Amino acid sequence: MRLLIICSIYFCLFIRNVELKTKKSKSVTTLLEAKWEVTPLVLEVAEYLADESLDFYWNFIDSISSLNPPLATIENDRERYSKVMDHASRLITSSQLGLLKLGLSMHIYSPKVQMYEQIAHERNLPSCPTVADVKGILTCDIAELKRLIKNPSGIERTLDLYRVDHHYPGSANRSLAVALYGELGTESFAKFHALLKEEAVAGNIDYVVRYSVNNKESKRLRLSGYGVELQMKSTEYKSQDDTQLHDDPSSEESSQEDEDTEIEGFNFAKIKQIFPELKNNLDKFKSHLEEMSNELAPLKVWQFQDLSVQAAERIMSAPKDEALKVFINIAQNFPMQAKGLAKTVVNPELKREMKKNSDIFASTLNLQPSDTALFINGMFYDIDLIDVYGILEVLRNELRSMEGLHNIGITNKRMSSLLALDFGDDSDSQEFAIDIRDSAINWVNDIEQDSKYGRWSSSLMELLRPTFPGMMRQVRRNLYNLILIIDPTDPSIKDVLKLIESFVVHTAPIRVGIVFKVNDTTTLNGLQDAGIAMQCALNYVMQKKDGPAALSLVSAILGRASEKVTVKDVKEQLKKQYGEDPEDILGEDSDYDFGRQLSSDFIERTGLHTFPQVLMNGVPLPQNQVNTDDFEEAILQEVMSQTPKFQKAIYRGKLSDTDDVTDYIMNQPNVMPRLNDRILNKEKSFYLDMTGSANSINNVQTLLKLSPRDMTATAVDNLKYFTVAKKGKLYHTMTYWIVGDLNCVKSRTLLLEALEHLKSESDVRVSFLPNVNGDKSNLLNKIVLAAQQELPPEKSLNLVLSLLRDDKAAKQLENGEKLDIPVEVSSKTNAQELNLKMLRVYSQKVLNFKESERAVVANGRVLGPLENNESFSSEDFNLLERFSSTVYLEKINGALEKNSDEEDDISSNTLLKIVSLLVSRPQTRSRFDINFGGDEYSVVKIPAAHPDQVAFDIVAVVDPVSRGAQKLGPILQVLQEVLNCDIRVFLNCVEKNSDMPVKSFYRFVLEPEVQFSDDGKQLPGPIARFNNMPTSPLLTQNYHVPENWLVEVVRSVYDLDNIRLENVDSNVHSEYELEHLLLEGHCFEQNTGSPPRGLQITLGT
Repeated sequence: MRLLIICSIYFCLFIRNVELKTKKSKSVTTLLEAKWEVTPLVLEVAEYLADESLDFYWNFIDSISSLNPPLATIENDRERYSKVMDHASRLITSSQLGLLKLGLSMHIYSPKVQMYEQIAHERNLPSCPTVADVKGILTCDIAELKRLIKNPSGIERTLDLYRVDHHYPGSANRSLAVALYGELGTESFAKFHALLKEEAVAGNIDYVVRYSVNNKESKRLRLSGYGVELQMKSTEYKSQDDTQLHDDPSSEESSQEDEDTEIEGFNFAKIKQIFPELKNNLDKFKSHLEEMSNELAPLKVWQFQDLSVQAAERIMSAPKDEALKVFINIAQNFPMQAKGLAKTVVNPELKREMKKNSDIFASTLNLQPSDTALFINGMFYDIDLIDVYGILEVLRNELRSMEGLHNIGITNKRMSSLLALDFGDDSDSQEFAIDIRDSAINWVNDIEQDSKYGRWSSSLMELLRPTFPGMMRQVRRNLYNLILIIDPTDPSIKDVLKLIESFVVHTAPIRVGIVFKVNDTTTLNGLQDAGIAMQCALNYVMQKKDGPAALSLVSAILGRASEKVTVKDVKEQLKKQYGEDPEDILGEDSDYDFGRQLSSDFIERTGLHTFPQVLMNGVPLPQNQVNTDDFEEAILQEVMSQTPKFQKAIYRGKLSDTDDVTDYIMNQPNVMPRLNDRILNKEKSFYLDMTGSANSINNVQTLLKLSPRDMTATAVDNLKYFTVAKKGKLYHTMTYWIVGDLNCVKSRTLLLEALEHLKSESDVRVSFLPNVNGDKSNLLNKIVLAAQQELPPEKSLNLVLSLLRDDKAAKQLENGEKLDIPVEVSSKTNAQELNLKMLRVYSQKVLNFKESERAVVANGRVLGPLENNESFSSEDFNLLERFSSTVYLEKINGALEKNSDEEDDISSNTLLKIVSLLVSRPQTRSRFDINFGGDEYSVVKIPAAHPDQVAFDIVAVVDPVSRGAQKLGPILQVLQEVLNCDIRVFLNCVEKNSDMPVKSFYRFVLEPEVQFSDDGKQLPGPIARFNNMPTSPLLTQNYHVPENWLVEVVRSVYDLDNIRLENVDSNVHSEYELEHLLLEGHCFEQNTGSPPRGLQITLGT
């Protein structure tokens, strides 16, 4: 009888298990579509490659156009996709290909392709597959296109060009522009492209490609990169309120309460009383029923406390290759997982390690257990704020730098230190200043010494006292030094001079200095030149009386002058105010005629060419603010912007009362010995791309086929340099390329200045790149080139210096004399013709220089072409070296020295490529070192699939049962598939939960690659699917899209705010549409940080 009962129970259990498996589940599905149709993948790939490099774009266009049979004739979607990926993989690396596939699945360039479609639609193109637009005339016939290109003179229309257009390399800005409308991959497009490419190479047209697809698919584009949440109504998830605290959940009382709950019709308490020997098997079956059930099981209050830690234990207990999947399942389906998690026993070591890590994260990263953080190569991203589109852009930029460094030969160990460098702080946020500790400046007042400021406190701590906004603090220190550089004969400055005079009269805390721009010729005196007369008058009053009186005299003279100050005006004012004989003050033997040369030297070092100019603590103010209306406010803003810097220095102990304030200001990194806008202004230069592949070139035609980056890489590997005996480091920190034509005296002077600078700097090397036309005599260019290539560096340096000094070689050649040069140089002179031609091609194609134009290329930064009247002296080379050292060299050398055991593999060319790559990249955000106490028990570690290749370092800090975890898990899973990356997930759990941590189900819509069906058809796109959902709770569906997406539901049978699956017959499906994109931003004043007054934003086309 007993055996029969046991068999009956097992039979019932078997039947119930079958029922659970066959029970029909209900799902919730939803999708999001754009308002435009699906765009061809090949066009999206082309646009992706265009953003990487225009060379990639046009090579891809050529490659696809040369396919036979044409791409468009391949019927199978998967085969067509594979063919496109195969051609793209020839241009980019495997890591970049993975990101390309992810970008295609997200259709990030579909809007741009659609934009070209809109342009084509507005042009009202004729109904043919490919159309050419020649200055506004449309044609579908190649023969007619040839005729229009050959005879464009009769065409009076114009072709509208846009910034987004892709111009064939070297064809931009030509008078005749031709736009090609068509679909890449079709036979007709290939024919038109071949013709237009030929015409562009010949220099006849400006060739532009735009897209127009005739046979488009009618289905809408399905989007991804967003999250969908099913939120349980706040009244739906109820915990059983046990008023008595259960300290021990394993106590008999709590166990009995668990048994009293009937599950799927089974009263396990009664069954265990009848069959106590089956207790273990019954417990297992009870747990199985609870886990198989779609319905939510109520939890008691005490069971909430450790749910986060129990989830972490479940994740860490899973197999290593399944840990991330378990993490995602728990985070996205937590309400259904909670009951099972509540019974998980937690390893004490996990708790200890997690607590130690949590304390470190809180102190070093300001992360609390409830926060979710993602670090990509140390860059922090708040997972709640950033979207996957932003992450993809970050990964693309980062991968370019990483692979560039890897190709140079930088190891992963060094790479992390170099990537962490930020070159924006010193050069972008600070304006450069010139040292004002110069005797050329006539100081009108001295706040530290003049008695009129005696009642002020001399303590710098006064700067830390609170004041009313906009109020200047009265401290008896020369904190703010205002210098006016003027032409003393120009009366237009008189109003500004009166304002400056009022600063002195009304005891503003500003020290005022004045510098006159006057003729420094010693043969002139004050009786012959009005500017010299003003200088003498200023010196006279400064000696006889004081600075304020001298400033008043200058103001008075300017006030009485009409158009230009004359010597007569100076004489009359001197006689009127001081009664002295002007002849003694202004004459040839005057004791007051001094300072002119000093002023001229100071002005030359400022690099300023137009006057008046104003310097505040050595920093030039914008010249358009040196007028009566804006001057006072500009000075006040500059004072307000510099005050916080002083306050920080005082607070941190870097500036104290015992320090000389002027010396402290002038010892800052932004203070230079001279100013040169060509050097200090980054907008006037660009960096060469040296990440290409070097090639062996022996003729010009082969060189012309290379891309600019490959040309530069070839030049780097083949150029020879002038150097001196090396001291210190094994590599040269500064590499100069001097571009010019030695037939021109200014080019000879430029090269001479560079070589003279080299003689005094062992860390410098110099190479000469002739930029000459081959149809004239270039003997001196050939000699220097031959010496550079054939002689040892130091010997060639001495030879070229001897030829250039005093313009010796040029004069001898002009007189028809022979130069005394070594045989090894003279024998190779005529052989330099090919090198001259190739370097001219490089100057034209890569540097975009006209014949004979001059330039300096410093560590890959192109400074030029120089203006005809622009000089570049050895002092400018010193400035350039100091600027480079301040901005990036010190940081790069410091990063390289961190791994000094590997220093032997760093060459001068390696450093040159590192500088060009890192400094030219977009400035990144701050990076953090992730410090932790342990990673054995609470960290999910997924190593890179290919450790020998470049690998991203991705770190996540997250509570596994949080809203951030719901979004983070799928993103990490996709990144693991598409990238070579080391992933570490630090589980940072809330120690005690007082309520249900997560009350929603979540899906993140993202696929690593475009998906196809078994028969090769491209699938419509991703969809958010919630399967096996509980039927009784009341759910609300919410979309979590990027901030600027405005979406709305367009198809749904059910109320998505109140979904109860037990009341519906089948699945709940909804479709959303991207209706609008929201454009927003903010603006603030650079100096004050406050919103600008009267700001208007205009959006237009």
